[in-house]
Amino acid sequence: MSKRRLLTALVIAVPLLTFGGAAWWWATARDGRHDPLAQAEQAAAAGNYARAEALLRPAVEQGTGDRRTWLLYLLALRRLERYEDADQALSRAVEGGLPEGDGRREYALLMAPLDFGLAEGALQRVVKDDPGDAEALQALADGYGRGRRWPEAERWYTRWLEVEPGRVEAPGRAGAGPDGSGEVRAGGGRLPAGLGGRAQPLPGSPAAGPQPAQ
Repeated sequence: MSKRRLLTALVIAVPLLTFGGAAWWWATARDGRHDPLAQAEQAAAAGNYARAEALLRPAVEQGTGDRRTWLLYLLALRRLERYEDADQALSRAVEGGLPEGDGRREYALLMAPLDFGLAEGALQRVVKDDPGDAEALQALADGYGRGRRWPEAERWYTRWLEVEPGRVEAPGRAGAGPDGSGEVRAGGGRLPAGLGGRAQPLPGSPAAGPQPAQ
């Protein structure tokens, strides 16, 4: 191939390759393949909180994360039960300008499984401000259930199911839970099977009456 023909081929090929590369980058960027936050959101939606945390950690450590990044990072740490890390991250987020309402919500959700007495009032304020906050409703229901405060537990489980009825498999189809406990899973927590979409007494509560003999 002569030098002139080679030069002509390069003049034609280079712009085409550049355009093709830019088109590929744009196409992949649109579906989140170049966006760690988008990838982390996809991982969290699939329940892979370890991957979500790993994807967001660089932005958090470098101080470049925005509000969405911090909230998802804190959620991932809580779901991984890394409570000390979540506490430290929450302090950094608040110092970095996380809105007061977000900080209150994250504190309440972080403390709920550790010391429900400290979290109770903050959780109630969260759901007062946002009655559709499913995670806060679940935290209240679980907290009252652990404390065997049955009327409050039934009330908050019912409210949670009104917000997210599809998260619980109805007992008419499922029967007992997969581990034979008589419970079904809903999100990250557990619900007595009798609460599959309608208000019923919690097993073991006074309203449930005497239990059948084993």
